[in-house]
Amino acid sequence: MLTTANWLGQKYSQLNKAGQVASVAGTVQVLAEKLKSGSSNNRSATEEAASTTAEDRRAAILSLKGISRDHPKQVADHALGPILDVLIDEAAKPPGQADEECMRALVEMCITLCDAMPASSEAVAAKPRTRQQPSHSLQSSDIFLEKPEPLQALLPLLSSKRAFYTRFASLQLLGTLLRNRASRVQEHVLVAPGGCGAILECIAESTSGPGGMSGSSSGARSGSSAEIIRNEALLLLPHLVHGNPDIQKLVAFEGAFEKLLDVVAQEGRIEGGVVVQDALEGLEALLRYNVSNQNYFRETMSVPMLAPLLFFPPPPPPLYHGDAPSRQAEQEHAPQLEGFAFQEWDEQKVLNARLVIGIAGLLVSGQGDGKRNNQNALLQSGMTRCLVELALASTAPVLLKSQALHVLSSMLSASRTTQEMFSNLLVCPILALEQSTDARPPHLTPQGDADAHLENGQHAGAAAAGFVVSPAEDAAGAPAPPIPAPALTYTRLPARPAVLTLIGTALSGPSMLEAGYAHAQLGMRTAALSAFESLVADNVDARLAIIGSMMPAAGESDADLPVTAGGLLLDAFKALPSSSEVVADTEGEGKRFDPYKYLIASMLFTSLVKGSESAKKLARNIAFDHEGRVSSRDLKEGEDPDEDDPRSSLIQTIMGNFTQAIREQADAIRKDRSATAAGGLASGLSLAAGWTRVLVGYLVCLGSWLWDSPASVRDFLFESANMQVLIQPVAQSSGIDPLIQSLSTFVLGVLYEFNTEPGELKRETMHPILHSRIGADNFGVRLLRLRDDPRFRAVGPDVLERVGDAPEATAENQQDGLWLNWGFVEFWKNNFLLVQKSILVEPSSTSASSATASTELLDARRQLDTLRDQVANRTREVQHLAQNLEQTQKEKEEQRAKYETEIAAAAAASQASADSLTALQAELSAAHNGHEVALSEANKSREALNAELDAVREMLSAAESKNSELEKWANEAEEAMRRLKEKVAAQAQMDMQGGAEKEKEERAKMDALEEQIKELKRKLEEGQACVQAVEKEASANIEALEEQIKELKRKVEEGQARVQAVEKEKDEVVQRAKEEAALAASAGMEENKAAAVDESPSVDVRRLQELEKENEDLLVLLEELSTKRKVDKARMRENDLEVSDDDDDDDDDDDQEG
Repeated sequence: MLTTANWLGQKYSQLNKAGQVASVAGTVQVLAEKLKSGSSNNRSATEEAASTTAEDRRAAILSLKGISRDHPKQVADHALGPILDVLIDEAAKPPGQADEECMRALVEMCITLCDAMPASSEAVAAKPRTRQQPSHSLQSSDIFLEKPEPLQALLPLLSSKRAFYTRFASLQLLGTLLRNRASRVQEHVLVAPGGCGAILECIAESTSGPGGMSGSSSGARSGSSAEIIRNEALLLLPHLVHGNPDIQKLVAFEGAFEKLLDVVAQEGRIEGGVVVQDALEGLEALLRYNVSNQNYFRETMSVPMLAPLLFFPPPPPPLYHGDAPSRQAEQEHAPQLEGFAFQEWDEQKVLNARLVIGIAGLLVSGQGDGKRNNQNALLQSGMTRCLVELALASTAPVLLKSQALHVLSSMLSASRTTQEMFSNLLVCPILALEQSTDARPPHLTPQGDADAHLENGQHAGAAAAGFVVSPAEDAAGAPAPPIPAPALTYTRLPARPAVLTLIGTALSGPSMLEAGYAHAQLGMRTAALSAFESLVADNVDARLAIIGSMMPAAGESDADLPVTAGGLLLDAFKALPSSSEVVADTEGEGKRFDPYKYLIASMLFTSLVKGSESAKKLARNIAFDHEGRVSSRDLKEGEDPDEDDPRSSLIQTIMGNFTQAIREQADAIRKDRSATAAGGLASGLSLAAGWTRVLVGYLVCLGSWLWDSPASVRDFLFESANMQVLIQPVAQSSGIDPLIQSLSTFVLGVLYEFNTEPGELKRETMHPILHSRIGADNFGVRLLRLRDDPRFRAVGPDVLERVGDAPEATAENQQDGLWLNWGFVEFWKNNFLLVQKSILVEPSSTSASSATASTELLDARRQLDTLRDQVANRTREVQHLAQNLEQTQKEKEEQRAKYETEIAAAAAASQASADSLTALQAELSAAHNGHEVALSEANKSREALNAELDAVREMLSAAESKNSELEKWANEAEEAMRRLKEKVAAQAQMDMQGGAEKEKEERAKMDALEEQIKELKRKLEEGQACVQAVEKEASANIEALEEQIKELKRKVEEGQARVQAVEKEKDEVVQRAKEEAALAASAGMEENKAAAVDESPSVDVRRLQELEKENEDLLVLLEELSTKRKVDKARMRENDLEVSDDDDDDDDDDDQEG
């Protein structure tokens, strides 16, 4: 029989003898062919041949496994199909007959081909891991999952009868395929017989059961191998059932709940480490988004197993049905409850506990009968009591307490039995005290012994209730030295109602020693707020009980009133805000104002009065005297408070606090500006932003309290100054936070809409005030601005859960933290349109009544209006007929009077026409005189211009003559100079030997000639200057002539316009005269009227003809002046004088017009 080494050696020798060079692809193909030839369909008939084929196939498998580590793509391309065929054949064999070594090699080879990351350490070192998935791994996964047979062949390999490494590798391969193609794997598992059961068998396998490590030389115990298989199956289960309800149901019906809970119990419940975490994650994956599984989880009695996982002791059994438990049972239960309260908490334990609480939260996340049944089951099993004790009376970390309160909120929602249990429950809160300063432990590591009982009922446990973040690493990568942190000591407080503790937690939160960080502290406060809102959301009795506890009973004083839930809330709500009240800062570096106390107090009180008129009525009876003592007013329905009563109502107290907060905000803004100018805010948090939160809380409370409560509105408007306080931020155009401005607008709209009862300030008085101080347009804009505010848009149904996860607000980002709760945002979105339109409604009506009118009522109103219109029309018709009858009877008598009136009117019109003609003649005469004056002035101007032009011509002639003489002299001088120079040059050689006297004479002649030339040049320059002066003067004269011509044109145009107006008026007079003549002719006056008409036009026509003639004379004169101007310009051009281009353009325009 050939071994693997011998077979590989023979194959290598054959290739070398053939002179071929082996390649990876060729080798893989040869090995793949070997797998095909060794399949069950191609085996030899003899045993020897069959033995040889099996050995060759094993060698080929092992060889491909080795090659796949370095060349996975080549192996996947050429051999994955035969590998899967062999895998299917081997998996079909019984466990005793199968080759476990080959099975293990096949499965591990498939892992290598489908895995996204390299398996070997050398590959990891050579190719660092990246987030990008290699393409060959996905392709291999697609080929593997192309048919269901390969995946279904893996499931039998999970049987406990298989070897350990085969089972482990099969689970790993399933996990790899789920990461690559989860949906395909889920489809194949659904149709595989017993697929989910095989995986659950791995989870439920006993640590002492079978599962030996066959084929392995390891000496590990069989129990440890079973645990490894179980842990790998636990990791696989959440990925297998994720997002597939069908598989979730199938796994659940296979008994997954019991098996997973058994694993958690065997591993030590929440203290069991990461194995418990994996089991709880699988349990959570089965319940998430699957109502059927949640109901099945309740029906299988798995709910009672949740509270013991958190080490919460079961309640003591009663002596008889319906009786209280015995004193001995209570004494035995007390130490158990004490141990639960003072547990030690490390990081893994916290993670496991969060998963258990999250599973409880999944059971109450619905909204139907399933949620109600799960609430009852959790209440009966003690899980609800467990979460109350964990959140309000334990040393658990703050984050865990916050999660418990959020889940408790879902348990309290719409469950009256749970609400009654919580209202009657007493708890003993635990107070954390600072004991000493030690080295800060690593991240989430407990210190001390939480179960060590000290004297005076105290417990010591460092960091048992809160964790600190592990120190950062330094530049070298080594951990930084531990930072000192306080060690905590815990003490039990006396028993008090759970509602009182819940309100105290919401108002103040855990101490900073316990929380560690401010955002964790705020997260627990908002969680308590959420639980309180669920407690009183639909429970009027609980609301009235809490509000009633704010006031002392009859015969009691405020000092005698014990600490109650309502009293604690009222103390925080009525307190006058002051920035002198401080709380510890996040880092312990000073003090800062705590605005969340007032904001959360306002939200708590809002949840008490929202939507309940009985709660609002009881709250209106709360009054305060001048010393701040609480009392009850006991007002009747519709009764106003006595004006002599010095006490103030709760609404008036809120408005007083609101006014004080506005002043404090203004001071804070000035301080912030000063701090910013000095280099930054000292505490890192803007004080103005804190006061904005206080104002938001008061406005949210007022908006919810006053809504649909006319009696509360009347109480608010009892002091008219309250309305002015709200108008001030709304009317302010800048320098105001948009959140405050919008909410103040909303409250004003609510006041106007529901001010329907008689009081100090009526709707008729409010309407003009709102329109004059704000205006309808600004009112709508201010209200809509809230929708665009990022703090408003960031609010969702889970806002109270997200507050604890977000970092604390800083000076750079003041929009973080808590501003509004979802209840108010939803209330505002549902009603802001009604408030927006309220200001447009007249005081006699309300927008609510208009909006709620039925369609039938509106239709009846329209029909009534139509009938009224018809009656009015009939009445007008009857009246019109009666008038016509009377008019017909008097028609003949009025006929004669009408004719006489028309004749008199025609005579008056004729006289008016004669007067108009006389006025027209006078106007024509005035126009004629104006034309004569203009003509005379034009003639005079023409004579003056002619004289000036003659003078200019004479000056030009003289200048031209003088210029010609100068040019002639200059030419003669230049010619003489030239001749002299030639003579000197010609006789230069001849006179070189001459005497000094001759040279002196020649030089004298040269100097004389040069003087003459200079004199001629000077005279030439004087002539040119004279010519320029003449040109300038001529240009000035021409410009003056042009101005006169323009003036004449304007006068001519005015004359033409006047003539046209006179003609138009003449035509109108003539037309009127003709009409009057026609009218007079019908009455016997034709002759006189015709004579008047004929005479008047003849006189006007003659006068008009004279004016037209005068106008033509003016045009002729203008034409002569224009022609003369053109001639002068032409002569100037002939004398080389400059003429402006504008003048030329004017001339061209004149030519075109002519």
